[in-house]
Amino acid sequence: MAITPAAGYVDGWGAIIIGICAGIIPWLSMNKLQKTSLFMKVDDTLSVFSTHGVAGLTGGLLVGLLANPDMLMYIGTDKEAPGVNITGLLYGNPSQLWLQALGAAFIIVYNAIATFIILKVIGFIVPLRMDEATLKVGDDAVHGETAYAIGVEGE
Repeated sequence: MAITPAAGYVDGWGAIIIGICAGIIPWLSMNKLQKTSLFMKVDDTLSVFSTHGVAGLTGGLLVGLLANPDMLMYIGTDKEAPGVNITGLLYGNPSQLWLQALGAAFIIVYNAIATFIILKVIGFIVPLRMDEATLKVGDDAVHGETAYAIGVEGE
């Protein structure tokens, strides 16, 4: 996920740095941050926040550090893209990191608002969460089967 925003803007060393950060930062988010009391109330069973949100944010911000101006070229030509100067902080452009941070903030706010609206609309049609009794029983109550029924016949 982290290399996606940087694709086409970073060289090999930048990709290696992003790969290292993409292994460490989302892992820390999933195993440390999401285990704090602040995040324990959030139902993120598949760790989407860490694997997509944190990893994408990491890659996007690292573009602001590692974007190499020699990378952006029209494929098949020797011309650079007109009016485009994506150069990271390490190549002398500190404003790119600020632009990446502003873009990330916009996306975070937009996604929060859009998700809230979508969940409210869905909530009018079907409940978004099962009642506590059904949650305690689990898959058997909802689907009529037991997950990972090892040593017994499945239904």
